[in-house]
Amino acid sequence: MANNQLPISIGSEKEGNFIHAMQLLSSSVLPFVLHSTIELDVFEILAKANDTQLSSSQIVSKMPCNNPIDAANMLDRMLYVLATYSLLTCSINNNNNVRLYGLSPVGKMFVSDNEDSASLMPLLDLLQQKVVINTW
Repeated sequence: MANNQLPISIGSEKEGNFIHAMQLLSSSVLPFVLHSTIELDVFEILAKANDTQLSSSQIVSKMPCNNPIDAANMLDRMLYVLATYSLLTCSINNNNNVRLYGLSPVGKMFVSDNEDSASLMPLLDLLQQKVVINTW
C-alpha cells in the first residue's frame, strides 16, 4: 500500500464479508459519482494542480458555487468514494484533519488532456447516457 493511501482494517472475517456484500450492493454508485465529478471538472482541476493534493474546499473554490461550505462537504464524500477505488490518492493533513486528494495513475485516464493515453471520458459519457442506463 502506498504511503498516501488510507489504511483500511477489517477486524473479522464476518466484518470482511459484510463489507464485501455492501460493496457489491453499492456497485452502481461508482459510475455515477465518477460521472458527476467529471461533469464538475474535478479531474481537470486536480490535473492542473500537478502533483499537489487539494482539499475539497480548495477544489470547490475553483468552481462557480453559491454555497461553498455545503458543496465542499458533499464533494469530500464523493472524492472519498473515488479514493477507495484508487481513482484518486488521499492523505490527511494532520494539522487540521482535512483530507487531501490528488490524481492517481488510473484517475489520470479521465483527464481530457491526458499525455499518456486517450481519455476515457467519452466512453464514460456514453455509458452514462439515459438510453444505455435504461436498458438495464
